[in-house]
Amino acid sequence: MTSATLDTIKAVVIEGLEKENEGIGKECMGVYIQQQKLLQGRPVYRYRHGLFWLYFDPKVGEWRVKNSRGTQMMYSPADAVHPTEINSNWFVIDETTKPPTKTENSEIKVRLATTKEIDEEKEFLQDIVIEIKNPIFDDLTGYYRVSEKSSAGRCVYQSADGLMLVYDPKKELWCITSITTQEILAQSSVSTTTIPTKIDSNLSWKLFECDFSGVSIRFANETDKKNDEKKRMQYL
Repeated sequence: MTSATLDTIKAVVIEGLEKENEGIGKECMGVYIQQQKLLQGRPVYRYRHGLFWLYFDPKVGEWRVKNSRGTQMMYSPADAVHPTEINSNWFVIDETTKPPTKTENSEIKVRLATTKEIDEEKEFLQDIVIEIKNPIFDDLTGYYRVSEKSSAGRCVYQSADGLMLVYDPKKELWCITSITTQEILAQSSVSTTTIPTKIDSNLSWKLFECDFSGVSIRFANETDKKNDEKKRMQYL
C-alpha cells in the first residue's frame, strides 16, 4: 500500500492495553488502516502489513482481531456496522494456556485515528536506505524494501542482495542478517526505536569483533527506488 493510497483511506486505533503489564493482547494495540474491500458491508482493517487484522465475522456476529496465521487474538460480541460503534467489552484470548483462556476487558476501545497518527504510521510502510561511511562495509549498504514480515511490532526490511534488517527483541537491537543463512552480519548497540531511521547515526555497530559507527539509515526517495528496480531487474 502506498503513501498516496493512505491519504484517502480512513484508519482506526485499538487502544486500552498500552499501560498493562500483561503482554497478552498488548501487541494488538495500534493503528489499523482500512482496506478497500468490505466484508458483509463492513470495513476491514490491517495492522503493519497484515500482522493483525480487524474485521467483522458474520457467522458468529462479532468483531475480531486475528494475526497473520489466522489465530484469534481478541473479539467483541457486537454487530456494529463500524468498529468505533462497538459498545460491548472485548475478550482477550491467551493461546499460551491449554485450553486457551479468555479475559474480559472493559478498557479496550476502538476510535478513529487522527491525521497525525496516520502520518506516523506511513513511516512504517516506507522503504529505507542504509549508508555507511567506511567503504569496508559497502556490502551492507543499499536499498532495503519493507517486507510483509515483522518482528516485535517492527517492520522487516530486505535488500536485493539477500540481506535483511530486522529487530531482535531479546537483545533489544537491530541486526543485518543473511536471508538465506540467517547469519548475523552486523548488529547495532542497544536501540529500542520502532523505526530504523530514528537510530542515532553516532550509535556503535558491531561486525564480528569490529566496532564501527557512521551508520546512517534514511527513508528512500524516488531516485533510490528507480535504481533499486534496475538492480533487481539485473538479477532476473
